[in-house]
Amino acid sequence: MRETDWVTAVILGLILLLTSGAGVAWWRRDRARALAAARVSSARLEDERRWKLALDGAGDGVWDWHLDSERVEFSQQWKAMLGYGDMDLGNDLDT
Repeated sequence: MRETDWVTAVILGLILLLTSGAGVAWWRRDRARALAAARVSSARLEDERRWKLALDGAGDGVWDWHLDSERVEFSQQWKAMLGYGDMDLGNDLDT
């Protein structure tokens, strides 16, 4: 084996070792980010579930105005307070 072949083999071995270590580090970092995002998503769903439970229990009518899309969502109780059924009113500002 020539000296240049030996040096090349060592360099390629080091590159392989370093890239596989970097690949593992990347995978761990990516997995940690995915797990964190899943926890945040789960927490948001739980918050939304609790919010809806509290609104239903209180019997208050509420509405939510999304300024970016000019869409308004009216709760079923809000519509009932005005004498309408859930399907009688749409979810827009003209309602």
